[in-house]
Amino acid sequence: MARAFGSFLVLSLAAAVPGLAQDASAVSRIEITPASVDVAIGDTVRLSAMAYDAAGNRVEVPIQWLTSYEVGRIDSTGAFVGLAIGERVIIANAGNASATVPVSVRPLPPAEIELSLAATHLTATSWLPLEAHAFDAGGRRAFTADIRWSSSDPSVAEVVGGYLAARRPGSTTLTARAGEASASAEIVVTAAPSGDLLLAVPDGGIRAGDVHRLDPTLGGRPLPAGAFPRYSVAGPAGRVFGDGAFVAEEPGDYVVTAEFGGASVDVPIHVEPREHDLEFELVGHGGVATAHTADLWVWGDVAYLGTFMDDKLRVFDISDPANPVLTDSIQVDARRINDVMANPEKGFAIMTREGASNRVNGIVVLDISDPLHPTIASEYTETVPGGVHTTWIVGELVYLTHNGTGDMRIIDVSDRANPREVGRWGIENPNRVLHDIFVKDGIAYLSYWDDGLVILDVGGAGKGGTPTAPVFVSRIYYPEGNTHTAWRWKDYVFVGDEIFPEDWDMDRPIAARGYIHVIDVSDLEHPVEVAKYEVPEAGAHNIWIDDEDETLYLAYYQAGLRALDVSGELRGDLYAQGREIDRYDTSAAEGVALPNVPFAATVMLKDGEIYTVDLNSGLWIHRMVPTGDRPIS
Repeated sequence: MARAFGSFLVLSLAAAVPGLAQDASAVSRIEITPASVDVAIGDTVRLSAMAYDAAGNRVEVPIQWLTSYEVGRIDSTGAFVGLAIGERVIIANAGNASATVPVSVRPLPPAEIELSLAATHLTATSWLPLEAHAFDAGGRRAFTADIRWSSSDPSVAEVVGGYLAARRPGSTTLTARAGEASASAEIVVTAAPSGDLLLAVPDGGIRAGDVHRLDPTLGGRPLPAGAFPRYSVAGPAGRVFGDGAFVAEEPGDYVVTAEFGGASVDVPIHVEPREHDLEFELVGHGGVATAHTADLWVWGDVAYLGTFMDDKLRVFDISDPANPVLTDSIQVDARRINDVMANPEKGFAIMTREGASNRVNGIVVLDISDPLHPTIASEYTETVPGGVHTTWIVGELVYLTHNGTGDMRIIDVSDRANPREVGRWGIENPNRVLHDIFVKDGIAYLSYWDDGLVILDVGGAGKGGTPTAPVFVSRIYYPEGNTHTAWRWKDYVFVGDEIFPEDWDMDRPIAARGYIHVIDVSDLEHPVEVAKYEVPEAGAHNIWIDDEDETLYLAYYQAGLRALDVSGELRGDLYAQGREIDRYDTSAAEGVALPNVPFAATVMLKDGEIYTVDLNSGLWIHRMVPTGDRPIS
């Protein structure tokens, strides 16, 4: 799988101001005015900078302005515009001197509210969960908005905590407000249904992480439409979702209570620990001592490895997985070959380029008729000179991210010598950053950084989209942002964050953060986050799923290689539930770019073996074996 690495603090370099004396070597210090920047999204502030020599005399030199694309942009005159919520720095450079000032971009006030209610027709005695989303004038989710609820007739339905408690038949207007924005819906309450309330009892114990459906009934019949009990849980760490799904994060004894119709019913549930009988066994390791290894694609008896801060694609013979052997390399003008993916049936592979010396990047099409010694068939840069971070291949179409514009480009490589662009798509955001693309069954999943996960119809979602003319289906945001990667499996999309500190350095350990969000897309137009997998004090990166064994493999940066049980329905905190099967520290002491520092980047499954590249230690090959069968080293 060719996946992503990077885009952490990519800085926008402004051009030098013309007409100033070029004596940058004399600069000793720089002073920036103002000393800090605090703006709302869309606001502009102009900064100025003065350079001085060691004696305190002003030096007339060009100033280079830089800032993080995650919060905004700055031009060559020092004009900064805030484009995304966050806190970063603005940098002024001249010669060997630099100065920084903090920049904070605040959210705009809410301009619109969308109600997200499970129903507007309720039965009396129901407890309807209240949910709404606020948006600013630019259409961005206002996650920090303080949404307040009210009912025009509390005797019909009253706001109680996070619920609307339906009291008696009648109608009322439910209103959500945040600042000057508001949204309302008419709520109609009908008579309460009769009958004894019952909940389904598990047939024996369940494991931590297993979802038990409470399936409430009244008088032996399913609850009628508009009837919503209120649930509560007593026990070590359990939760009931609004749809009656119970899950426990820890083993132990629980009591689940449902309240409806003035009555309540209790159900005892015993939860056993979640146990696993598999573990990683190391098969082989191929260290890369001269470069950081960024990406991986495996097919046949060959593994292609991309690199970071390096200009070579490396080719390994893996016919003997215990002894991978470097057989060749492809050198190009680049500082990052972040992504590589092959289509063996069509006889080609794609490698991406970033950081070319002439700033013309694009993709390189490889002829893989000799797998261990691929050759360059052509390059495509015409519409994607600004750099390509990741790709996804479907047949002879290459879906790729374009760093220069932040949109998706679709390149037809059926004529290997003459690739051509046949489609493109992007969101309406001047500060958009598209980081990754995953396509399956005619649906594309775009990881749009702080704009969340975007789902497109490219021929399989029934919205009229085609492989070269995508049509928007839906989008889901979440407060953490940094949406980096996505993988569709069954009714879920596993979405990973990527969060780096501002002072990261590939030649030192990096305190990465970020985790896996589990998005339920059974209703493709209304995706909902239902679970997460978060390793404490570590950062998620790329993933691969074994469909048959229902195992998710993760390259989890400094937490190494991880295997996660994703069988059954997924709800809640998967790490706390003990769904992790095993872990492996992908660090090595010798023959690697950075000794003894794990930083797993990409993982791929092939023929029962798990292939992983670690940015610091190269290629690793594992398999899963029954616990206790692994040889003692």
